[in-house]
Amino acid sequence: FACMGPIFAALEATLGIVAARALAPDEIRDVLVEGYQRTLDYADPDPTSPEGARTSLPYCVAAAIVLRDRHAFLGEAFEEERIADQRIRRLMPRIRTALEPEFDRLYPFHAAKARVTITTASGERLVREVDRDALPFYHRPTYTDIADKFRVVATPSLGPDRVARLVAMADELEK
Repeated sequence: FACMGPIFAALEATLGIVAARALAPDEIRDVLVEGYQRTLDYADPDPTSPEGARTSLPYCVAAAIVLRDRHAFLGEAFEEERIADQRIRRLMPRIRTALEPEFDRLYPFHAAKARVTITTASGERLVREVDRDALPFYHRPTYTDIADKFRVVATPSLGPDRVARLVAMADELEK
């Protein structure tokens, strides 16, 4: 993702929740993100620039709920019009953070965890815990992981045909 590393686990947890259950932002009463201290250091509640959005846990979590697309966090989520998106803006004040002492004890040598709990207006609680360090594509991405990311990032500027040729050329170099 094109945001700060300590936000990744919370972002992965949020994306996991919204992949499993369609949620309208208006049906969410509360979002609690529990993490290690470095995660909480990025709790800017009101980013106004792309740089600010990349370092704001509330913004990234709200954008994940609204956009429901992990590839958006390679660039699109941090564009000016997204930062001003009122669906994201209205959701941000409902996102809280809390220190989870066990996660803090494990970071940085043993784990980089976050737990996200989304409570809906009806009282339903959706919980997901993620350890960023346990996800192989963060530390050992496959060729496919890298090629897919390149396609998402490069296609808007280079076009799909040129990107396909570049991926094929890189594949040949690998072989």
